[in-house]
Formats: sequence, structure tokens, C-alpha cells
Amino acid sequence: MEPDAERAVGDRPPFTMDSEHMAKYIATLSPDEQEALVVKLARNEARARLQRLMREAESRNQLNDSQTSTSGVYYDRACALLIELVGSAVANRTLVRLVSRDAQSIIEFLDQVLVTDTITNLDDRARTHLILSEIEMLAETHPTSYNISQVTFEGLHKQEASSLIYSGSYRGCRIQIKEFQLYSAGRGESMKRLIRELSSWPHLRHRNILPFYGVVDSALDDRASRKLGLVSPWVETNLTEYLAASPSAPRDLLVSDIASGLEYLHDMRLVHGDLRGSNILVVKTEVPVAVITNFDFCSPVEGSLTVPEVTLDTDAVHWMAPELVGSDTRQRRRTQPSDVWSLGCVCYEVIYSTSIFTERISSALQIFTGRVPFYQCTSIQELILTLQLAKYGTVSPLRPLEGQGSRALPPVKDETWSTMESCWEREPSKRSDSKTLARFFASKRANFEQSSTGDPFSSHEMAGSALRVLEIARSNPGVDYRHIYQLLRQAQVQLQTVEPLSTVPKAQVPI
Repeated sequence: MEPDAERAVGDRPPFTMDSEHMAKYIATLSPDEQEALVVKLARNEARARLQRLMREAESRNQLNDSQTSTSGVYYDRACALLIELVGSAVANRTLVRLVSRDAQSIIEFLDQVLVTDTITNLDDRARTHLILSEIEMLAETHPTSYNISQVTFEGLHKQEASSLIYSGSYRGCRIQIKEFQLYSAGRGESMKRLIRELSSWPHLRHRNILPFYGVVDSALDDRASRKLGLVSPWVETNLTEYLAASPSAPRDLLVSDIASGLEYLHDMRLVHGDLRGSNILVVKTEVPVAVITNFDFCSPVEGSLTVPEVTLDTDAVHWMAPELVGSDTRQRRRTQPSDVWSLGCVCYEVIYSTSIFTERISSALQIFTGRVPFYQCTSIQELILTLQLAKYGTVSPLRPLEGQGSRALPPVKDETWSTMESCWEREPSKRSDSKTLARFFASKRANFEQSSTGDPFSSHEMAGSALRVLEIARSNPGVDYRHIYQLLRQAQVQLQTVEPLSTVPKAQVPI
């Protein structure tokens, strides 16, 4: 055994709890000290679990030779040390700077830790994800295990602000490719959007989140212009398009799906940042299912390098919270409460969507076939002024009268409207949280006997062997775990002196 590993963090005996003596000890602690103790116990439980899994694997002779055994030992030790290191925001920023000197290796390792659910504690997962996303943004790189080949581009579906959406195929399966052009006039913003998607989306697994399949890199195909495409299942229709074409759509079910997806994102300590109908797709199964997509404004709650700049995009401003359109640029940061505001606006869009376009909406919003939130404002400037003048209480869109529009939709119940209004509190801290909203809208699913909570993509072609190949690649990236462990040990020593975050060299294999 290597000398530097003899007294590794992963070798410490776990701190255990004796019920009688621990109860007396806890009674002497303050609430803050009790909370810290709970975190310590959870981390030691995770460390003990890693050691137990390693011993079980060795006892079953799954580690067939000394080289593999050593690799497994160092993986477990690196994971245990990672749990020990992730902590305060200052410590995490310093850790990012220290380990980013070998960005590619550490990124591959952190991605594997998240993909394989090695760390199960939500707080530790969130901190690990934060470190991963910040390193990816600094080094402008991503795990090579994401890369897939043999992708065929079939046709341009639509153009977005910084990307092109193509239909395509992979091993006979129909897919969607969101392609970013990295060597163009707008490279800087395209790169940031791409990194935000790559640092968040691949680690999300929920029935109401569009699955991530991998990355197609034009450099691997020797194309002249460097481009990178994010691969996902093909879903043709977004929410606004679906509602325009399906007057009898089960709207309560769709809202419940969206709220559930947002709750999951917030549980993962993430902010979506751009929740609106065009960023929600509808999977046309027997019962339609809504899935959230487009994570190019997504960032960790405690992120710094990955936080997107807030601009008054005319396409999105009708869904933006007042604090994001105010004159004080210091408060312009997307947060979970601003996501909740947007969710209320999406509910409005779903419930009151009609087939007539309101002429008073800015021409930039003509892609919408339904009524957008605050449609009564005759211009973007009027909308911004309306939000800024409302200093207290709720700032609600107009509640349409029963039968208003070209087709009479059922009137929204007072209970539902009150819940929507709880999203539109002027003060962010007074808004409902996503968990409360998800619970409320989930209670409406009982009215639909056919509603399903299963995976809407379970029957998708990519759910078979092709997808398993990609999953195996991400679970086994071929990392030198001894090297990773040594990097973390060095960082542990240097963390004793907290230094400000400085410029980090780009990875040798940049995006």
C-alpha cells in the first residue's frame, strides 16, 4: 500500500451513535450544533457505506487482480475524501481553483461519482455538482465519456438564440441534436450556455426532465467548423404549440408534470432560469406528459462562475420575475423564487391558452398561439413599468372572465387561482416554494384515471442497447483514481490557507 494512503480519510473508523449516550449529548447542543452533527453523521454513514461496498466486492471476487483492486480502493478513498472536503462556499471555490489544474481528470471523476450515485446525500451531491460545474466553466471542457459517434443529421428543425435544433438518428433511433457553433462572432455567450447545459442536464433523471443522451463533437468528424451538439430523444411539440393544437388537453396534468419537474430541479439545488412554454416539451403518449428542457440558463443555487447574466430578452420577459427586470442590476440574479414566479406564469399560459393571438403583444412574441402572462400590457416597456411600480403584495396577470376567448375553457377554480397568485408575490421570500406547488397540483391528478407516473420515454428506441452503451461509458470513464486521490489530498493540505479564486489554465482538451 502506498505510504500516502496509509491513514487516508477513507480508512478512518466511522463515527457511530450509541442511542443512550448520544441522546444525552445531543440535549446539551444548540440547534445549530445539532444540525452540524446530523451532517457529520450523514457523511460518516456515506464513508462507511463506501468501505462496506468495497469489502463486499472483494469478498465476491469481483476484483480479479491486484491492479483492479488497487483502482477500486483509490476510487473509494477519493470519494470519501471528496465528501470530507466539500463544505462552505469559500472552501468550494478554493477547491475548484486547486484541482482545476488537472481539469479533465477531475471532471471525469466527479461526473462518475454523480452518475453512479456514489454520493446519495443531497447536500453533498449539490456541492459536488457545484464544484464540477465551476471547473467545467473555468476549463471550458466536459467529460469525454459524453461523446458519441455515428450520429446522422437529417434536417434543421428550428433556430434558437445561440443554437440550431436538428432532427437526426443514432444507430437507427430518432434523436434531437441541439448544436452550438463555437467559432463564431457570438462564441463567448454560446460557450457559456453550452457549459451550463453540460454541467447540469447530464446529471438529471426524472420523468418530467428531458433525458440527456450524449454529445456529438464535429471535431471527431473532421468538419471544418467546430460545433458541439447535445443529443436527446426526439420530441416534436413544445407546450405552447401543443395547447394551440389540442383544446381538450388535460391541463391540470400538464401543470402537475411541470411543477414536479421544477420541484426535482430545486431539490437538486439548481435554478432553471428560463421556465416558459417554449422550453417545455409534450411527449404524446397515451396520456400526454410535459418535460422540462433547455438548461442553458441553469445554474447551481450557490454558483458564481456559472451564473448567467440577466438581460431583458423580449421573448422571455413576460415570464420574468420583477426583481429580474428592475433597475438595480445587483439584484438581477435568477433564483429558485424567480423560477416559482415563472411557474405561475406557465400555469397562466396553460390554463388560459386560446387560439387567438392578442395583437397588443410585442411582435417578438408572435410565436405564441396562446395568451401570455400580462398580455394586457401594450409593450415590453409597459410591462416592465407595471412590475416596477408594484412594490408590495401580489402582481397578478389579468384573470380572464369565464368563456373569454374563441373557445370557452372551464373557469379556473378560486383555489387554483389563489395558488397561482402565491407565485406572484412581489417579495421573493414570500412566494410559495416548488415543493408546496408540486404537492397542490399533484392532488389534481386524482381526477384523471388514466394519468401515469411512469417514464414517458420507456418505449423510446434509445431506451434499449444503444442507451446502455452510453450509460456504461459514463460509469467507467477510465480514470486514474490514485491520481485523483492524490490531487484531493494535496488540495486538502492547501485548503488550510484560503486564497481568492484566480484564473485557471484551460484544459488541454478544451471544448
